[in-house]
Amino acid sequence: MICNMLPSRTVAILDKCTNCTRITHNYFDSINRIMGSEMLVPYFVSPHNQEGIMSAQPVDIQILGRTLRVNCPKEQQDALKSSAAELEQRLKDLKNRTGVTNTEQLIFIVALNICHELAQEKIKTQDYTDNMEQKIRVLQHTIEQALQEQARITGRTITPLE
Repeated sequence: MICNMLPSRTVAILDKCTNCTRITHNYFDSINRIMGSEMLVPYFVSPHNQEGIMSAQPVDIQILGRTLRVNCPKEQQDALKSSAAELEQRLKDLKNRTGVTNTEQLIFIVALNICHELAQEKIKTQDYTDNMEQKIRVLQHTIEQALQEQARITGRTITPLE
């Protein structure tokens, strides 16, 4: 059964869900297969929320002169458009810097660069988290020592922090 909410030129695998047809995307051997001036796009989200109300609408974005139609919740459309603009700029910058004209090659290089940046940010975030956890442990230990000292002076029993 094909859900009537699917935009044209969408590629998807369909299976049943409680409200409509749940759509799981099928990746191809490249990011997207390019046909004519539009790309075939996997449908990333179910078009209905838990109550069966439409939650995603098709949004057309332009990348390197090609139209890409994706379904996106209304509240995330600005972020999608901003991301598309950044991707477009990265692709153009790489094309100008390297002289590479093969669109697929440009997309793969930019995708690898973005994945590398994401990996670096994950490492930084984990380092920051580890650092903050260590500082919290030191503060907790300092507070516990101060409470124990206060308890020794006043003669009251104080339970340790958790």
